[in-house]
Formats: sequence, C-alpha cells, structure tokens
Amino acid sequence: MNSESISIRQMLDEDLDKILKIITAHDEDDAEEAQRDYQEGGISGQYVMLLDNQLIGVSGAKRVEACDNTFKLSWTYIDKKHCNQGYGRQLLQYLVDEIISCNGRKIFVYVSDYIDEDGIALYAAALKLYQSLGFETELKIADYYDRGESLSVLGLVLKPAPSELPSVISESPKIVFKQLYPVAETENSYSFSWDTKFLGKSFSASDVKIGVDAAHDVEASMVLISFPSNFDNVTMPLFEAGFSLLGQLKDYYEDGIHEDHYSFRLY
Repeated sequence: MNSESISIRQMLDEDLDKILKIITAHDEDDAEEAQRDYQEGGISGQYVMLLDNQLIGVSGAKRVEACDNTFKLSWTYIDKKHCNQGYGRQLLQYLVDEIISCNGRKIFVYVSDYIDEDGIALYAAALKLYQSLGFETELKIADYYDRGESLSVLGLVLKPAPSELPSVISESPKIVFKQLYPVAETENSYSFSWDTKFLGKSFSASDVKIGVDAAHDVEASMVLISFPSNFDNVTMPLFEAGFSLLGQLKDYYEDGIHEDHYSFRLY
C-alpha cells in the first residue's frame, strides 16, 4: 500500500452516490439504511478515504444524544477491490484519533453475525478489525435482526474513567411509554419510545403488558427496551411484565452510568 497516495477528508454531499455504490456492492439493505441515515441525520462527522483521488472508503461517527461524549460508529465500508489491504484499519484509526481530539470518551459499534446463502459471514472481517483496534464485546442479543442473526455491540474506551468516581445518584423519574415502533434493520423486533416529561405516576407492569399485547397484534418476535442504569424504578415493573435483563453497555451515558438492555420474546 502506497501511503503517499492516500488521503482522508470529510464527506461531501457530492460523495453520496459513490459511497452508496460501494456499500451496495457489499449489502443492498445496508445501502438503503445508509442512504436514509445520511439524508435524515446529515453527514457531519463522516469521512471518506481516497486512493489516487478516487474514493475507496467511508466511515464516520455520531455523538449519542444525552450522553457525555459518547459516540456511535457509522457505516464503514471499503471498496471491494481494495479490501484486505489495510485501508480499513487506516481509516478507522484516523476516525478514532479524530474522536479523541474532540474529547470523545467512548465509542460503540454494532455488528451483525449474518451468514449469507453461500455460508459466508459477511461481517466477520469487520469484527476482527474492530477487535484488533481494542473494541470489546459488551452485549450480544440473539435473533436481533432475524431468527439466527444476532447483534453484538462492542465498545472502545477512549478516555479511561477516573480512579475514583463520584457516587452515582439514583433517580426515579416519572416515565410514560409513547408508542411501539419497529427497530430499524430487523424483521420483527420492536421497541417502546418513552419520555420522562410526565406529571402522573411512572409506568407499571400493567402498562408494560398493554405494550406487549400491541406487539402481539403486529406479530413481533421480540420487544427490546433500554434505560439508564441509575433509573431505580424501571426494573421491577419490567420483570413483573415478563421482561429479562440482557446486559448493559458500560459507562454509556457517562462514567458510572450504564445502559441496561431488556427484552421480551414473543416467539
């Protein structure tokens, strides 16, 4: 690889068609989701790699709302002709360095274990690359995308937490469920949107069961929901309604406050 011919810059609107062509060559469904993400969420924080002035790769990250300098890795793809030549590693390392320079504290990446009709694990190479850069698996959800296709969430610590953290303050916000909605990129997984801007009492197991019944009506296979780990009034009603704790993403919201994930499997 001739490093002198490589350059990395911020993504421009006029790059979109070339980027989508690269992603489509790997996975058409991912290309459709990526196009929707770029159109709805913008291209800030997205980067492209050029080889001899030809666009060959894309990656990027977005800040996670309501979190302390937490980032989520965006679509990361290298043109098929240039895979397995070290370009992906170079692009990702550049991105990680950029996030560190922006005071990034932690970054997460979401990876499928999808195996195609030819028995090829499409994201196995990407998973190994993330792991080689220091990402570690923190959560795995079986049958997340579809039956037999799981989700793994990996995290990379960019700024170690202080040796002594202040005591985490437990909270009991008044939470109301707003609606049931399908989880993007999945076949039959759903989640509840929720809000704390509510004057009445917080949700109960009965409220949760109403949502689960609605999931039955739309033939959902699984209902997923997550809350900050310091919300001390959510676990009991979820457990009473039949939800299970899947695990957590460490220090997701801030150092010492994790993201707890729960699920209810309908079939």
